[in-house]
Amino acid sequence: MPLLLPKHLMQKINAYLEETYPEEGCGFLLGYLENNAYILKGIYPVPNVWEKKEERKRRYSVAPEDFLKAEKEAQRQNLLLIGIYHSHPDYPPSLSEFDKANSWPDFIYLIVSLYRGKAQEAKAYLFNSHGEFREIAIQITEEVKQ
Repeated sequence: MPLLLPKHLMQKINAYLEETYPEEGCGFLLGYLENNAYILKGIYPVPNVWEKKEERKRRYSVAPEDFLKAEKEAQRQNLLLIGIYHSHPDYPPSLSEFDKANSWPDFIYLIVSLYRGKAQEAKAYLFNSHGEFREIAIQITEEVKQ
């Protein structure tokens, strides 16, 4: 099941994550599942609230109130929270052990690597209800049909 990601949303994700560099940036993916594809329709950036500021280059955390706000925004748009995106500053877009240990089942994890503050590569992973991660294809689209 691929992630269908509109080009303009990928640009917004990259721009936000570049702003947060050298810390990890994060936000939610809003969309739905249809015809065996995850369809991204919106994003909801949130601040990285990891408690130790000096560790935010390799860690991120989302405040519970930001999770609730993102969920309400998804409902307002008749969408679902389908995942989360975050950056790996000066590191490849692969799942870290920390990412794996702090993941939610049935969520997509979109990871963008930033090198010297510029977005380079993105990969998406699905953490399924069996506790397994698998990489899913990202298809950048010009327009996603409703």
